[in-house]
Amino acid sequence: MTPVSSPEPFEPSTPADDPLEWSDAEPVNRAGVNGLRPSVRRVIGVCAVLVGLAAGALVVPALVPQTPTPVLAPATQTTEPTEPPDLDGGDISGGLTPFAASTVAPITEQALQRAAIQQVLDARTRSVALKQAEGFNQTVASGDASFVSQQKMLANNLVTLPFDRWRYRIVEQLDSSDVVAGPLLRRYGTEAKSFSVEVTYHLAGFGSLDSVGARVMTFVSKGASWKVVGDVDTGAFREPWDVAPLTVQTGQDVLMLISGNAIPVQAVMKQAEEAVRSVTAIWGRDWDRRVVIVVPSSQDQLGTMLRRDGAGYSNLAAVATAEARGGPGVGPSDRVWINPSGFQRITTLGRLIVLRHEITHVATRAAIPSDFDIWLEEGFADYVGYLNSGVSQKVIASELLADARAGRIPSKLPNKADFRPTNKKLSQAYEGAWWAARFIADRYGQAVLIRVYRTALARKNQSTAVDTALRSELGISTEELTKLWQESIRAAAR
Repeated sequence: MTPVSSPEPFEPSTPADDPLEWSDAEPVNRAGVNGLRPSVRRVIGVCAVLVGLAAGALVVPALVPQTPTPVLAPATQTTEPTEPPDLDGGDISGGLTPFAASTVAPITEQALQRAAIQQVLDARTRSVALKQAEGFNQTVASGDASFVSQQKMLANNLVTLPFDRWRYRIVEQLDSSDVVAGPLLRRYGTEAKSFSVEVTYHLAGFGSLDSVGARVMTFVSKGASWKVVGDVDTGAFREPWDVAPLTVQTGQDVLMLISGNAIPVQAVMKQAEEAVRSVTAIWGRDWDRRVVIVVPSSQDQLGTMLRRDGAGYSNLAAVATAEARGGPGVGPSDRVWINPSGFQRITTLGRLIVLRHEITHVATRAAIPSDFDIWLEEGFADYVGYLNSGVSQKVIASELLADARAGRIPSKLPNKADFRPTNKKLSQAYEGAWWAARFIADRYGQAVLIRVYRTALARKNQSTAVDTALRSELGISTEELTKLWQESIRAAAR
């Protein structure tokens, strides 16, 4: 097992309903997929799939990693110039202010410090672009052995991964009241400066838009230069390159970032690429059709990466996350995370269904937080996951149908509250969502189901988007669909 670096001293705010705290209820054992049952929450952009307990064989094909795309030259410096602009006093008679009377503000010491620190960040950018870890390491102060070690690991990861864009930008200076910067500012005193920093990056061939990460970085002056003494990733989820040494497997459609050797990643690569093709065949080609999959070394390390306690992930097979920051031209950092402990306990078919489900969320951008009706998001992902899998209706919807036979027909389509991990009827929520999506496809056609989803996604008002799409494409309201859905469940349970 690869050692896990200690979490940085950063605690992101956690919603009251933690999106990654899972129910202790055991999933129902289902023939064919051995208890596969997704369990999803989407606060700060999270989708996940739960697993059952039986093992399944993996087929390990030969796969040769492709050579990463060469890294482009770093972006030009984005800080304001440290030299005042050239001024020409001109002809006084022409009405111009003479040079001697100019009111140009002097360059402040603070601005000079900020420019010098940006130069340190630019040196790190150049090191990533040129694949030179040593240049990156030279920007780090030598006093704290643990921090130096962590930065060396980060540098090695950054020059190993196929980044073709990587750029730091100072956002604002922080003081000792900041929860992350405060301890280091107090430790190093007046010689230290802390800043919130954005990192704009792009993994070659994976995603059409750049992503933006957030960091808090602290610097101390060393003579005429500055050195880094603090570098904390402050995103909602940790970047995998900050947590552990990584290796890379690159396929045609999938980039895998791997920590350790917990699972046979070549088999996962083959299934993930098959899942990308399956999702594209149903959803269409108007998405990147490229997926980044992170494979931690252990369940505990997955928890570290997601800033949660990994002990609660025993039934978790995979999670899709998306964190969006930045303005126009910047996209969310979509990830599919594998839980090696859970992933090994489902069948080969179960793994493919899980990957289809999660990659559907990436394709449709369902992992980004929204007020969209979750029954359509989760129902459609399950519809794609199970489509042509050979798993029967009575297995997929076993608990929903058992309730219906006992006279317990759900009163409404599943909503966000139904997908809370503490809900004792969580399986029924997923089964009900899948049933609704499958009902639309069976009655109106798969193309119509897709059109309903796409029409809803195009609406500005997310809270009414699905109802508007149902009226537009099916000629019925959500209330009318609910009645038809209930009747269909009742009929199947007879």
